[in-house]
Amino acid sequence: MLRDMGTKDPNELRLLARCGESDADVIADLTLGTKSFQRIAHVAKLGMEIRKDFRGVGLGDAMLRIALTWAAQHPLIARVELQVFADNARAIAL
Repeated sequence: MLRDMGTKDPNELRLLARCGESDADVIADLTLGTKSFQRIAHVAKLGMEIRKDFRGVGLGDAMLRIALTWAAQHPLIARVELQVFADNARAIAL
């Protein structure tokens, strides 16, 4: 189950993927949002975590597509940035 957590900040998107209803059942988490500083308000930072036993099944790709669609429709966002560790080949491939 993939759910938009509907943050109170209109400049932030938070997606959770769960395999059940409790907090312990979270298998993936994505946050995309901007900062309140006017000079960088057009830049959104993306962060994503996927539980090891659910990696490689397309979940990250699906969540990323949803997030980028949201960003493309957002009136302030002109650029999305993802920072990853240099040895994280899967994240770099996204």
